[in-house]
Amino acid sequence: MMRDPQWILQRLRLMSLGEVAARTGRTVQNTLDRLRYRFRSSEPKTDGIQGTEFGGARFFVALDARERVRSHLLRRCAWTATAADDALEHRFCFFAFEREWFGEHIQWNFEYRQRIATPLDFGPSLDYRDERKVGDIKYAWEHNRHHHLVELAKACYLTDDERYARELVEQVDSWITQCPVPYGVNWASGLEVAIRLINWTVALFYLGEAPAASPTLVGEFRRRWLASAREHMEFLARHLSSHSSANNHLIGEACGLFIGGLCYRFPRSDRWRDLGKAILEREARAQTWPDGVNKEQAIGYQAFVFDFLLLSGLLGERNGVMFSAEYWRILESMADYVSAVIDDQGEVPQIGDDDDGHVVRFSYHPSYRPFRSLLATAGRRFRRPELIPATATEDEKTFWLLGEESSDRKPAAAREDRPARAFRHGGYFLLGGAGAQLLFDCGPLGYLSLAAHGHADALSVVLRYRGRWFLVDPGTYAYHTNPAWRSYFRGTGAHNTITCDNQDQSVSGGNFLWGRKAQCTLHRWDGHTVCGHHTGYARLADPVIHEREVAFLGERNTFRVVDRIRAAGHHRLRQSWHFSPSCTCSREERGWVIDNDGTCVRLVPDALTREQTLHRGSTTPIAGWYSAGYDRKVPSPTLTCDAAVRGDTEFVTLIELL
Repeated sequence: MMRDPQWILQRLRLMSLGEVAARTGRTVQNTLDRLRYRFRSSEPKTDGIQGTEFGGARFFVALDARERVRSHLLRRCAWTATAADDALEHRFCFFAFEREWFGEHIQWNFEYRQRIATPLDFGPSLDYRDERKVGDIKYAWEHNRHHHLVELAKACYLTDDERYARELVEQVDSWITQCPVPYGVNWASGLEVAIRLINWTVALFYLGEAPAASPTLVGEFRRRWLASAREHMEFLARHLSSHSSANNHLIGEACGLFIGGLCYRFPRSDRWRDLGKAILEREARAQTWPDGVNKEQAIGYQAFVFDFLLLSGLLGERNGVMFSAEYWRILESMADYVSAVIDDQGEVPQIGDDDDGHVVRFSYHPSYRPFRSLLATAGRRFRRPELIPATATEDEKTFWLLGEESSDRKPAAAREDRPARAFRHGGYFLLGGAGAQLLFDCGPLGYLSLAAHGHADALSVVLRYRGRWFLVDPGTYAYHTNPAWRSYFRGTGAHNTITCDNQDQSVSGGNFLWGRKAQCTLHRWDGHTVCGHHTGYARLADPVIHEREVAFLGERNTFRVVDRIRAAGHHRLRQSWHFSPSCTCSREERGWVIDNDGTCVRLVPDALTREQTLHRGSTTPIAGWYSAGYDRKVPSPTLTCDAAVRGDTEFVTLIELL
């Protein structure tokens, strides 16, 4: 499929000369690789593989104390077996799939959502964005990350049931046969290669301590698996993301190199380990603001990147490869930011892109929440119990990473009132009281020239009150497919801010590419009031500047939102207010009462916005939707307040806590 020429020109415009040269070199390398692999066997080269190349490294906890571990996890063992039983039956749960059956024999080069067999083209050059060729690539990639293999291995370790090991061996063996390096979608992205390698490695740790697995991990299969692991590492070393693509992908790829180099004894393992560690140290600094906010401005990737950095740091510590104090300080600051914005149920506002990404799951228990788990681990690791949410008293993932709790430290108590906080570098400001917390976004659009995972959400706000969400960010829903929905969820109209002349604040050049970008400037922050403006609409023929000021009026239990529009000519403005799906909205004389299970706020729009419309699940136009996860959406109330204005204009909106 030929790329859209406009996309190509836009992409080139955002590249430096150095990046153009590097990508030209990568194209030449791919051409030579294509020729080189054409004449070699599709089977992994087991030359020099003795079957003893894995081992020697220590896992995050002492797995040899198996009986003690089993006793500690007794209540959760049943759930582990349940999740592993699904994998035995080839039933998988991810994205919109709920125990979806993948057939008697799993097809690894197959997109099960749209039922498309993906081609065995040369992976590094395969256009995985072409829906006609690969369907929704996220579905093709997700089960090839092999998260479920860890659950199979863990079930074998905990239950002594050889069935789990046999199934794991059968799946890995079939994957190696069906997915020869470097052909097909499973060799099209270094990040996917890295995550699969990491999950293979963790699964091998469990199996190595499970007596029931011993008969299955011997002979030619073990040699083939280790040979394929070596191919994964060779591929990673040659296909590291760079320049404008060096975002979370590069951190994930470096984690794969580091963990693989530490745990496998191949001739180049030490070199790969050191390269991975150097990249992780560098990119932890480069991709994190000093206040702990991930520079992609997408909170889902905050947890994703944290896990890559954490797994590498902990495994390094247990094996005498130490990361710097600055590296750990960055991780602690990332946890600080999450602790400030999380609620007591473990939910965070859905700022920017989120594709439900995990590195290693460790737990499929229904109570598992990734951000709550992140803080449970961080509170233990950094000896800061105040980071741990009240509902994170027992976290299986933290147990596997850090072992049993050896002190009487308790998690923080539930908090309704939280202190005002400013994350100035990341551009997020928290203010409130009376059981409410409002987050104001006055930060960058995203990271590097593409700002790939940022949303056009400048000056947007979200609000929770008495433990319930009222104003929300509607989420992500789609990536490579459903272009209209992708545009909607990342566009300005899907955020609690103002749209001018039906245009986004920033100009999209593709699903993961922003051209002209809105720039935010902070004017004032004092803990009670925050004010800033953005320049996204300065590009219009009649330039428009949007300034927003938000203040918490404690004596009135009210947030006052003042929107100031500076312009000369006529413009059509729309304020959007997106409410949680659990809210109901009713109109009254003074405005709108928003009810979330008996807790209420009143939103009073400015009188200038005479056209006030409540949307819920509309498709023409798209409006009134909320996406809690990738490829999932539900109707959700959205209030739009429209006004036609000329010249400088000011709107005052009140949000009263009832």
